[in-house]
Amino acid sequence: MFAADFRVLLTAAYEDFANVWSFEGPDCFNVGKLRGHNAQITAISVLKDTPLAISADEIGFIKTWDLRTLNCV
Repeated sequence: MFAADFRVLLTAAYEDFANVWSFEGPDCFNVGKLRGHNAQITAISVLKDTPLAISADEIGFIKTWDLRTLNCV
């Protein structure tokens, strides 16, 4: 899911974390991972007109992320 206002792309692929990709400058690069789920992430969405992203996993947990203060590890 691309968050145009923050120029980041959030991706997840059969894992319990989401990758955060930055589009600062001419290149795209991985700036870290959003960790906090204990099961495979099944959905990621950015809430329109807000700085919030939401991720959900296969066992029903939902997490919110503030794109202004991403703490990637």
